[in-house]
Amino acid sequence: MSRVATHTPAHFGLTATLATVCALLAAPASAAVIASQAPVDGGIDYESTVTFGYHNGDTFAMSNSGTVTGLEWWGSQTLELPGGGRDTTGFYIRLFNDLSANAVPVFECDYLSNSATTCDAPVVASTTNITNIFIDPVDKFSITFATPIALAAGNYLLSIGNELDVWYWLEGNDPGGLGYYRSADNEDWTGADPGFSLTVLGTLNQPPVGLPEPGTLALLGLAGVGAALSRRKRAG
Repeated sequence: MSRVATHTPAHFGLTATLATVCALLAAPASAAVIASQAPVDGGIDYESTVTFGYHNGDTFAMSNSGTVTGLEWWGSQTLELPGGGRDTTGFYIRLFNDLSANAVPVFECDYLSNSATTCDAPVVASTTNITNIFIDPVDKFSITFATPIALAAGNYLLSIGNELDVWYWLEGNDPGGLGYYRSADNEDWTGADPGFSLTVLGTLNQPPVGLPEPGTLALLGLAGVGAALSRRKRAG
């Protein structure tokens, strides 16, 4: 596309102009932390599981199209493997672009056949030096996808639950931000303070030079702010 003719100045000028246009229209991807809400030391955490009706999630924005290459989140759980460490095979990861009831995930994976897709990489647990409000130790969980998730520009909700163990998702440092909850897939997501700890890693395609980036798109559906009707805090 950017081949340059060299036999006449006229052809060179025309081809160089075309090459410049092609370069301007190219949309290279750049590695990025797409979203980050640091875990709150001493923060509140909420039980998160799809099977038992404690759906939790938080939103992030893709300012341009791109890919999600990995996720990080923080929380505490009760199950420990013999010899130490956490069993991470209970995690169920879903991405939505719609907060309304019965919305179909744009991506989902797990390890227990709750979804049609098995995660193509393991969730890795690592210890931290932070605790929740009840001084329980908090672990960091992360996954790096073997095949990145392609997403269009827009807003998304990340939902994470553990279907094998009682697991609590720790709040994140997002002043004024909201987390979302519901009891079942046939309910709208409802926003309530606080949000959750998470990091979304990936690449964002750069818009053509001289053209504005697309604005952040509003999530479709209803997302009323209300009391945490079904959010389950850890009991003291």
